[in-house]
Amino acid sequence: MPLFKLEHSKLVHRTDIAFYVVGVLVLAVWLGLFCPAELRLECLLLAALGLVAWSLLEYLLHRFVLHGLSPFRQWHQSHHQRPGALIGLSTLSSAALFIGLVYLPALLALGPWRGSSLALGIMSGYLAYILTHHAVHHFDHSGNAWLARRQLCHHLHHSALWQAGHFGVTSAFWDRLFASDRLPPRTASGKWRNVAEITTRHARSLSARKSSKLLGQLFRGTSSRMNARLWDGTLLQLGPTAGTQAPFTLVYRHADGVQKMILSNSDPQRLAEAYFRDDFDIEGDLFAALALREHMQTQRKVWHRRARLLFGAIMLPSSVTTESDRQKGFLRQQITTGMHSDAEKPDATTFRYDLSNAFYGLWLDPAMVYSCGYFEQIDDSLEQAQRAKLELICRKLQLHPGEHLLDIGCGWGALILHAAQYHRVHAHGITLSREQLALARERIDAAGLQALVTVECCDYRDLKGQQVYDKIASVGLSEHLGPDNLPLFFDTVHRLLKDSGLFLNQGITQCPDGGQRTASARLINRYLFTDGQPDTLGSLVRRMEQAQLEVTDVESLRRHYGLTLRLWVSRLEQRQGLAVEYVGEPTYRAWRLLMAASALVFEAGELGVFQIVTSRHNGAPSSLPLTRRPLYRDDCSIQRLSEAVDATPSAHPPRANADRPGRSRPCSVPRK
Repeated sequence: MPLFKLEHSKLVHRTDIAFYVVGVLVLAVWLGLFCPAELRLECLLLAALGLVAWSLLEYLLHRFVLHGLSPFRQWHQSHHQRPGALIGLSTLSSAALFIGLVYLPALLALGPWRGSSLALGIMSGYLAYILTHHAVHHFDHSGNAWLARRQLCHHLHHSALWQAGHFGVTSAFWDRLFASDRLPPRTASGKWRNVAEITTRHARSLSARKSSKLLGQLFRGTSSRMNARLWDGTLLQLGPTAGTQAPFTLVYRHADGVQKMILSNSDPQRLAEAYFRDDFDIEGDLFAALALREHMQTQRKVWHRRARLLFGAIMLPSSVTTESDRQKGFLRQQITTGMHSDAEKPDATTFRYDLSNAFYGLWLDPAMVYSCGYFEQIDDSLEQAQRAKLELICRKLQLHPGEHLLDIGCGWGALILHAAQYHRVHAHGITLSREQLALARERIDAAGLQALVTVECCDYRDLKGQQVYDKIASVGLSEHLGPDNLPLFFDTVHRLLKDSGLFLNQGITQCPDGGQRTASARLINRYLFTDGQPDTLGSLVRRMEQAQLEVTDVESLRRHYGLTLRLWVSRLEQRQGLAVEYVGEPTYRAWRLLMAASALVFEAGELGVFQIVTSRHNGAPSSLPLTRRPLYRDDCSIQRLSEAVDATPSAHPPRANADRPGRSRPCSVPRK
């Protein structure tokens, strides 16, 4: 008899039944004849306890193992697809499991008499299970009301009209206790409706009622106004001012969305992944919805509320498979292992930047700057902020015509184009993304700057030469290198930089108190900065100094990044249709949520971003300005640069809005 064969002949199936009938009788007779008189009552109670224990074990195994865990779920599906087939464990398999997991542990724990009595009860329960299960599938029960009811419940389970239920085969007690007994309504005569007449409406309304109650408990005490819309159209008004206009609505596609929100409350990553899969949606103000994280954290600390919610969520009926369940593969494609190895770098860059140039073009500014802008006023446009940031970098580097500039991690070429166009330097950029490389070269050709600007696909570690560049910039790269690789990075910069040359590094940092390890920061790190591992500001400065780079200027742009991210989210939401067309629904959702969460993380100070200017100091007198005033000058250089730009085709289209009078900007480029 094959040990793991699932489908058996009638003879084998009957042999299995006979084995347990004989086993129960032999064990019962042996206990009845030889059990000491003083232990008989105790042994009888233990046998009854074993019988009850089996009914619970049967329910749990059926619901959470056969319907929840692989490969058991796949094996059990064969039975659902062919309920009339004799599919099940072989006698050898079930007997081995019973002896190894039940009988021997009971003997060791309770002794021969008590252990055998408990085992007798469990074996009797299993015998009742295989007899009942066979009967409901193969016998006519028109004359037996109890078996007819068990058959109805089991057929409801097999039909899985809305959510799976009726996991108990020999008893409905545990289904009733755990709210998985969704019986159909009766007819006018009091009889149960035929299985074929049952619609999903009854089960759906039951799950909606239970979900509504759970959501009310979950958001009780929140200060946020919100709506929640269920899959059947039920609209809940939640929060302290129910009835007023809510800034956002939580939309649940099915009961699993409610369940996953509650079960994932302690794990922001799982909660975010449920949103990526469209288990629930957020309509309206995403930032207002993310403010719920404080309430959710409070809920986790109140143990009795959390226990009640978890129990209610576990008991929620499970939904049928939806289209979004087939999108889980997206979540497994993220780069989470092998951080910062040579082989991993191109793959991580591919994930971030090779999605589609068109996708990034939907929400970045026209110059395609994928780093934080520089805002003089809170109402500056994204294009204004990014142009100001590019010019600020050029001014901090003290660029002069004819100098050679290297941009490590140049992206789509915004900085090298700006520096060549407005400061007439020879600019060279390197990137690991071929998508970025192709577009950068197109933009260089369109601007007519081939004589001044070059770009290549290259790793910074492969750059050759000594003291090649007057100025070097790196924007948004250091956080992706990892602390262990920063010494090599800064040593490479020192090698390539001329004496008294300047290097500007703009990068994300973690806070000294470990803010990068918060749940929100870890979530962002996993999906948005897939290989990211930011260092602290102090550690960055120390590593620069160890590479013989003298720090001359440090500026925090943390608040600027929050403003930038909010504008990115707004622009992405406005172009949702095209974004989904380019990259798919899960990826659109991931970027929408993670950029919004990033904005809140920067605004809360959990992550920072700094521009650090250093100099390759050679002992000679420094030519750097004594103050930062030249960074914010508003002089005739504007007119001079305007004339130079007019004579050169621009890679950046002019804007219609004129500068407001009386404002001194950190940008010498005319704000058209």
